[in-house]
Amino acid sequence: MNMTDVPEIDQGQKKRSISSDLLNDIVLECARDTYSGPIVHEDMIGDSVLLCLQENRDMTCNLSLNKLGFENSAGIDEVNSIEAINISQTNKQNKKKIVIGPQHFDLLKLIGEGAFGKVILVKNILNSEFYAMKVISKKILKKKNNIQYMKSERDILTKLDHPFIVPLRFAFQSETKLFLVMDFLSGGELFFHLKRRGLLMENDARFYFSEMILAIEFLHNNGIIHRDLKPENVLLKGNGHVCLTDFGLAKEIGDSDKVRTLCGTSEYMAPEMIARNGYSKSVDWWSLGALFYEMLTSNPPFTAKSQKELDRKILSEKFTIPSYLTAGASSLLKGLLEKDSNKRLGSSKSTMFNIGGVAALKQHVFFDSIDWIAIEYLEVEPPNILDMHVAEAIKNGESELGPTIHFHEGFTGQNISYSVVEETLSNVTSPNRSRAGSDEKYDGFEYAGETFECTEEEIEVMETHLKLKLAKVIKKKLLKQKKENEKNEKLMLDEQSRRLKIELEEKQRAERFAIEEKERLEFEKQSAEKEKRQKLLNERKVHLDVIDKYNNEMNSIKKKIKSNRKKLRDIADLNAKIENMRCNGEPMKLSCDQQEKLAKRELLEEELKVLECQENNLLLSDPGPLPTHLVEAFTDIVIGETNEIIANSISDEDISVIKCNDNAVEMVLAESRSSNKNTEDIKTASNSIDEDWHQVSTKSKKKR
Repeated sequence: MNMTDVPEIDQGQKKRSISSDLLNDIVLECARDTYSGPIVHEDMIGDSVLLCLQENRDMTCNLSLNKLGFENSAGIDEVNSIEAINISQTNKQNKKKIVIGPQHFDLLKLIGEGAFGKVILVKNILNSEFYAMKVISKKILKKKNNIQYMKSERDILTKLDHPFIVPLRFAFQSETKLFLVMDFLSGGELFFHLKRRGLLMENDARFYFSEMILAIEFLHNNGIIHRDLKPENVLLKGNGHVCLTDFGLAKEIGDSDKVRTLCGTSEYMAPEMIARNGYSKSVDWWSLGALFYEMLTSNPPFTAKSQKELDRKILSEKFTIPSYLTAGASSLLKGLLEKDSNKRLGSSKSTMFNIGGVAALKQHVFFDSIDWIAIEYLEVEPPNILDMHVAEAIKNGESELGPTIHFHEGFTGQNISYSVVEETLSNVTSPNRSRAGSDEKYDGFEYAGETFECTEEEIEVMETHLKLKLAKVIKKKLLKQKKENEKNEKLMLDEQSRRLKIELEEKQRAERFAIEEKERLEFEKQSAEKEKRQKLLNERKVHLDVIDKYNNEMNSIKKKIKSNRKKLRDIADLNAKIENMRCNGEPMKLSCDQQEKLAKRELLEEELKVLECQENNLLLSDPGPLPTHLVEAFTDIVIGETNEIIANSISDEDISVIKCNDNAVEMVLAESRSSNKNTEDIKTASNSIDEDWHQVSTKSKKKR
């Protein structure tokens, strides 16, 4: 194990070791002195422990705190060169095997993310090597019912050993997470380079494609289908060679077995998988053909806006071959993207006259320049696309050209979650915590491809380092929680303020609505009263018109009767005078007028009888006096209108006139009720009130 020295501080005193129990006591005491919040667990410690350790002059060795990489262990600050722990090789005897776990890896940067977890660049503190750690959430696996896929990936990777397949080095689990540690391939995803370059030249694509073919051939020979081949799952090593990764959907299958599970990425799915008629290893050759098509054209062979349309195209439509491709490349794509799996290049069966299987693919004219043995033994120089990318980065003035230069900034720019960092360190203070948290579904998940040995002294210092690292992480987590709590509290206050504002607005709106409703009801009430008043006035007017008509007719008949009676009395007097003169023997000469009067006597008598008869009939239809309720209603109307006029500042003289008229009305009504006063008197009083009220109202309006 290659380790660098950790400098010591000479305190001029005899050095002795600090026991783990004493360290824990110091840590807990310092944590309680510096942190006043709730203790989540006994291993919650803060920065004060660093001072405590520095002041302890009796330690066996001094730790170089500036080289332990505490900032980087939390995944927050930029990646620096993290020095491995090194103990002076004074006691190389009595070394013990280390049970390696996720706590022995410093988490540096996020380099990828998938449906079930994240991929993080890590550094092994035991050998200073970089690895890629895949962190998977057990909760998400259980929720999506994909536990078996993860176990299958672990089992398959432990069986594979091929230069073009990413190897699994370690596998761990904690209470809530699974960890797969694989080689870190610093060249990044092929997808990253395709998006940056657009497409690859045929010579470059030929090299990468030949290495992929050998990887798929190796998988199929071991009874494994990948089922998720795409640019994101093809990685480049630092030397430019390819490696297939992400075996989460891989499955072990026999030569004659058929599978019906629909899985993978839609643009790279074979027609037989979409049709669900059962498929075998041939689906990988279709996916490889779709991947090769994208390498040469920058797009998959079939694309669509909807899944249904994409499935229809893959099942029934032909793909378009660009005119700039050579005949060999076009022929290779046609063979790999053959919809009939039995005729597909790479999966067709050999006959007496034709070579089938992967041998036919290798002998295709497109690969005439390929030495397959040299490719397999890494004797062919890869294309220089990685060097070109680095040169472009330098030209663009990028200051940091670290191990993640070939990874997308959308991943590397993110901070690693404190919960993930703390989960990797869960075994530091509670070695049995992960075992206690594991369930039967993940029995036997752990795997170690390498073993490490350390002396007790090295183990003690390493545990101290890990505890200090955990302390730093916990402190940062607590600070983050504090900030989040403050943020949440501010948000809560803002929310309360917003709600109070809304409640106030609603209250004001309700008050305005109540006022408007009150005004509406008042208006409706006034309208109803006005309508009722108008109805009563109309009814009063009708009654008054009837009374007027009756009185006019009666007066007219009475005048005629009176006139006729007078004429008949004159005729009677004339007859008496004539009779006296006749008795006295006096001669009398009648004038023409007198003769005419005497001639009309019978006519007048007849007319008088008719008039008397009409009078009697008219008396029978006498409408009587104005109804009391109309008189009272009219009185109320007059008084109401009078009050309204008074409110608009009319003169005292007008008010006295109105009051006099009010009194007159009251008197007329009282007399009418007591003695059934003649209708003519009531009408006279009412008309007088009408005239006076109209004059006062008009005068008031003019003043306003």
